[in-house]
Amino acid sequence: MLIDPDFVPFEPPEKPLGISGLATLWRNYIETFPRSTYEQGITRIKGPLSDVVFACDPDLIHEILVEKADDFSRDPATRRSFAPVIGATSLFLAEGADWRWQRRAVASIFRHDTLLSLFRSLPPWRTSR
Repeated sequence: MLIDPDFVPFEPPEKPLGISGLATLWRNYIETFPRSTYEQGITRIKGPLSDVVFACDPDLIHEILVEKADDFSRDPATRRSFAPVIGATSLFLAEGADWRWQRRAVASIFRHDTLLSLFRSLPPWRTSR
């Protein structure tokens, strides 16, 4: 079953929820992302305790994760949150040479043709790049 990629199963808030969004954050943190993260290539949310940047533009994501990966590191909160679940040296938390090796090892899995082969058939509108 394919789902419309433009469908969002909730109404994003206009601005960050702050303290009033703790229950939502606990249930599904993605629901706390403000509308601008879905409509703009980059969104910055500066709060009293944090400063977060959402990069949502594909070219910018490629620049951050591939071209300039050594200039960006994982923040301590991300490491504390995810390391116990996925491992401190997993692809999502590794950095530098370890990350590059892991990324090259799995790159072929994420090729367009490989991903399409996982489906029996796709509507014609979904098969074009």
